[in-house]
Amino acid sequence: GNLQDTSEALGVTAEQLQGLQASFLMGGAGAEDVKKSLGKLSQAMSDAQQNLGPARDAFDKLGVSFDTIASGDTNAVLMEIANGVRNSTNPTQAFAAALDLLGKSGIKMIPGLKGGADGIKELSDAASKLKDKQVADIAAIGDKLDWLAAKWLAIKAGFFLGTNTTNTQGGEATAMSIIGGGFDPSKFK
Repeated sequence: GNLQDTSEALGVTAEQLQGLQASFLMGGAGAEDVKKSLGKLSQAMSDAQQNLGPARDAFDKLGVSFDTIASGDTNAVLMEIANGVRNSTNPTQAFAAALDLLGKSGIKMIPGLKGGADGIKELSDAASKLKDKQVADIAAIGDKLDWLAAKWLAIKAGFFLGTNTTNTQGGEATAMSIIGGGFDPSKFK
């Protein structure tokens, strides 16, 4: 499913992603803004681990430890950024560093970051969220529906090609190669 795939790509759990989206919504950041900013943050984390360039400088300005960056835990890094913004004696510098790490979409996240990790957690905890298991179950149902749609297309393609696809994987594979390839029916049995 989209939520599960997105959260995995961004290095957070599905519950964390939903909580972050709810937390930053108060400041005007939509789900897409949060998604883009977390993607930019993931890239900045990777960059900071590779060299001592601008990303590492921005993390340092916010007091984000290298160990937290190296952990790969995007949520933990974001919480340290929030604490850095909240505790900064130079808010302008802190906001600039946060934007360097979160990208343009991060501007709408600044109000949420000002409350620190505790403020984000409080808003996240209050939000209604699907549990990670529920998200995984929904994703599995989506995968099954995708398989059924592909199977139906294979049957239709076989019908139009004059190939029996209902009882043989060979016909199914032939039809699937015509309509898009890469389909492995054995994964769904």
